[in-house]
Amino acid sequence: MDSSESGGIYRLKDWYFLTPFALAGFALGVWGFLSCTSTSCANTTLSNAIFRTLLLVIHVGANFNLGTDPLQLVIAQFVLPFILVLGTISAGARLVLLNLRHDVQVALIRAMRGHVIVCGLGATGMEAVRALSAKAGKIAAISLDPANDGVRECEQLGVPVMTGDAALPKMLTAAGISRAHAVVMATGSDARNMEICLTIETLPTARNLRLFPEIRGPWLLETLAAQRKPILGNNLQLHPFRTNEITARAMLRHPAFRNPTPSPTLLFIGFGDLARTILRQSLLSVYAVPGLRVRAVCCDAAADAQAHAPWRQFASVEFHRQSFGASAADWSLLREPPPDIVIVTLPDHDAAFQTAIAIRNELDALQRFDTPIFVRIRSQLRLGGLLHKIITLPFCPYRLISFGDLGRVVSPDALFDEQLDTLARALHDAYLATSSGDSPARLPWANLPEH
Repeated sequence: MDSSESGGIYRLKDWYFLTPFALAGFALGVWGFLSCTSTSCANTTLSNAIFRTLLLVIHVGANFNLGTDPLQLVIAQFVLPFILVLGTISAGARLVLLNLRHDVQVALIRAMRGHVIVCGLGATGMEAVRALSAKAGKIAAISLDPANDGVRECEQLGVPVMTGDAALPKMLTAAGISRAHAVVMATGSDARNMEICLTIETLPTARNLRLFPEIRGPWLLETLAAQRKPILGNNLQLHPFRTNEITARAMLRHPAFRNPTPSPTLLFIGFGDLARTILRQSLLSVYAVPGLRVRAVCCDAAADAQAHAPWRQFASVEFHRQSFGASAADWSLLREPPPDIVIVTLPDHDAAFQTAIAIRNELDALQRFDTPIFVRIRSQLRLGGLLHKIITLPFCPYRLISFGDLGRVVSPDALFDEQLDTLARALHDAYLATSSGDSPARLPWANLPEH
C-alpha cells in the first residue's frame, strides 16, 4: 500500500514548534550552571550541569533568584517545566482527538446499509473509492497505515476509514460486514486479498456478499478457474479481477476494432503483461473470425519469443528487441507493411506519450493519417484527452486514443456490472428448467464453481 509520512494528518506538528524552545531552555540551563559562581552551583562540571538541567524539567532544584543567580538559570527554571506541561497537554488532547475520530468513524459505519467496503488505500483502492464516491455510493474503507495519503483524501471525500488489519474478523465486523453489499480488496498483495476473502467466509454474519479481490499474478486466477466446486461458502460470490483484463476488454470495445481487415496487423510498443493480455483477448474476441489471421509485431527491450510460442497457431507473431523513450527509435516497422493499429503500453507515462506522438508523426509522413494509436495511461486522463483533441483530424477521429485509466477500470460499472450478473443468473435458471442429465452445470447458482 502506498503511504507517506508527510501525508498523515494526525502528526506531532506541535512538537516542531516546542522543540526549539526546549533546546533553547536546555542550553540556557547548562550555560547557567557552568557560569554560576554562587555556593550552590560553583565549579559545576559539564556532565553535572547537564544532569541538573534535566532535573529542572520537572522543577527539581529550581530555586534561583534574579540578582543572586545567573539570568540563564532563572529563565530555564520556568521555561523547561512550562514546555513539559504544554507537551503533556498536547499529547493528551491528541489522544482524545484520535479516540474521538475513531468513535465518529465507527458511528458513521454503523449507520450504513448496503455499503461497499474497500480494503487497502493504495492506487487501486483509492481509485475505487473515488469512482464509488462519484456515483454517490456508500463506502467504508480499511487502511493498515493511518499515515497513508489515502486516509486524508477519504476524509475529504466524507468516507469513514477504519485503521487496522482487514484480515482480522473484528476489523471486518466493525466495518459493517454483516450489512455490506460488496467488498473490494486492493491491498497490493494477491495472498493478502485472498486471506481477507477466507476470513470473511468464517464470519457467520457475512452472507450474500460479492467479493472483489484484486489479483495481479495470473497463476492465482488460473488456480481459481481450475476448481470444480465453489471456493467459498455462505453464498459468497467471488469475483477476482485483474486490472489488465478489464483494461483490455474495455479497449477492445473501441470502434477502431470493428470491421477488421482479412489480415490485420497490430504493432505493440512494449510487450508486458497488459500487451500480452490485449493480444490474447483480441484473438479470443474481435479477431476470432474464420479465415482471419492476425499479424502481431511486438517490440520490447526484453521481448521473449519462446514464452509466447503457443499464440503462433492463432496469429503470426514477430518479436523485436527495441528500446523506446528519449533515444531515437527505428521506425522501419511502420513501413512494410504498415500496421492497422498501434498499441503503446510502456510503463513510463512520459515515454509512452513521447513514443506515441513520434509514431503519429512517422505515420503521417507515410500518409497513414487514419491509423489508430492507443497509448496506455494509469492517470493523466485529461492530458490524454487534450492530445487527442490536438491531433484529431476531421475525418480521422481515432488518431490518438488514451486508455487504461485506473479510475475507469475499477468503476462500479466495470466491477459490479449488476445487469450482466442478473442476466447470467436468469439464463442459468432457464437452463436448469429446460435441461436434463448429469451435466456438472446442473447445480444451483450458489453451488457453481467460480469459473
